[in-house]
Amino acid sequence: MVSGEIAIVLHEGTSASGNTNFTGTVTPRNVVLQDAAGNLYSLRGAEWFGATSNANTGGFQATFTGKFQVVSRGGGTVDSVNVVEHISFNGKEFSFDFGTCVAP
Repeated sequence: MVSGEIAIVLHEGTSASGNTNFTGTVTPRNVVLQDAAGNLYSLRGAEWFGATSNANTGGFQATFTGKFQVVSRGGGTVDSVNVVEHISFNGKEFSFDFGTCVAP
């Protein structure tokens, strides 16, 4: 990263019965990237994650999504991150990755 910043917003809560939840969002702001050849790119998009838990059953679930585009100075997308992951207390899990590179 040549310049810019990463904004992180978090939320967490607990109900009267002890159930919990949290979410987070990670967003690039005016991020400029540079490759090995010296080319400059912008980073657009966001990551979001969250989870809940049930105090009575011990159950939980968690989800993560990431959607970023690496954009050339001319305005075209040259790479992307496009992932979704989810896991539940019962061991059910899925993950999709449709991007052309890995999340930062």
